[in-house]
Amino acid sequence: MCREPGSAGRFMVQTRFDKENTACDDCIITGLVMSVQGCMHAQQQIEIDEIKKNGWSGMNPMILQSMPPSQQHMFQKARESESSGDA
Repeated sequence: MCREPGSAGRFMVQTRFDKENTACDDCIITGLVMSVQGCMHAQQQIEIDEIKKNGWSGMNPMILQSMPPSQQHMFQKARESESSGDA
């Protein structure tokens, strides 16, 4: 009788009975990771293409203010470099 669906049940069996992943588990995990990475890369490319098409006006100041001071400094130095033509 199957009481726990999917990965939750598999996790319970593995942790309670000290079982390791099988080749099938590894294959499923690898396929899932590759699928997620593919979707992330596709979405990133769509966003980059949109920026190339429409331009970018810079980082939202509220996001910049929420960053740690060291990251704010790095971003501001990069902007100065871009505006002076050093990039």
